[in-house]
Amino acid sequence: MLKKIMFITVLTFAVLSLAGCGENESAAQTENSSIVEKISESAAGAVTETAEVSESVAKTMTETSACAADTNAESLTGSGTTVDLIRDFANGNGAVHTKASLMNDVSYNFELEKDKDYTLKDLIALYNLSLSDGEKYGLDTVSYAALTVPNVSGEWYAVQMVLVPEEVSDTGNGNDSIDMVFDVMNGQLQMAACADSYYRSSCTCNKNGVLFTGGADGAGDHSGAVYAPDANGDYVTLQSYETINYGWEFYNDQSGINESLSEFATAIGEDAAGDGHFDTSRYEINGSVYYVFGSDHPEEETQFSKIALSHGITMTTLDELNSIMDTYAGQLGIGAAYQDNEETPWTKL
Repeated sequence: MLKKIMFITVLTFAVLSLAGCGENESAAQTENSSIVEKISESAAGAVTETAEVSESVAKTMTETSACAADTNAESLTGSGTTVDLIRDFANGNGAVHTKASLMNDVSYNFELEKDKDYTLKDLIALYNLSLSDGEKYGLDTVSYAALTVPNVSGEWYAVQMVLVPEEVSDTGNGNDSIDMVFDVMNGQLQMAACADSYYRSSCTCNKNGVLFTGGADGAGDHSGAVYAPDANGDYVTLQSYETINYGWEFYNDQSGINESLSEFATAIGEDAAGDGHFDTSRYEINGSVYYVFGSDHPEEETQFSKIALSHGITMTTLDELNSIMDTYAGQLGIGAAYQDNEETPWTKL
């Protein structure tokens, strides 16, 4: 089976004028109900997402890179409009400069150096170096989309690069992808964040330039995160999460949550525990950890909370988690934009 790769590169273009420079900002969301459910929906959609590619380039396809870009098109020199800059970069006639504040935490396999120039050819070559089994990918198409970033001046664009396999072994793996965020100053593309998605995970960009990652670490273990630019145009991790089903444990967790799950399964019976009617999530927001228990039987939430408390863990409800997310997003200047996980539409160059 041929392998598919998706690169999502979010480009943020901030253009300096005589008076100063435009700053970037955007937002993110959470996983289980209301805000939280949107993340799991985004993750599920990302893992199964596919892209159409031209038959003349390859028999299989690879969706790739969404880039958010913030620019003042009229202030740019040399390349004309923001779309011209993106087109020049896509044609191999320009380079992107990684910011000193480049967000690399989003990437799984792919990582770039800070404060360095990269052409599109460089990015594809570096991505291919991260692959195994003799795989090699080339560019198929480049698309863009205008973004609406609240409370940030200038124009923002998302750019999607689609790659197709040139050399692939029969690994049977699914999608891979890379996601980057660009920021333009004085007519130069600058990358604010770099992410990737592999065959069990993916990343999408919403209309506000917020990146949603999610996927499977195993049949009963799913994880993801939400990344957004703050008021300074620097991408931050708004939230990360891991959700497990019965029979799985949180990796390297010393909190006592795994012991709590084992005790709960014994209390309700192994057969009942194994029917998949409950899960447990671990969220990290602004350096603090929160645990949320979800069940088809509301009374079990109270039962599990008592068991967890005996192990020193105070469980968090979904309403409480959403409130924590809202507060943190407000502190970062992101606001409610992170609550929209709908992927931005694309226009091919």
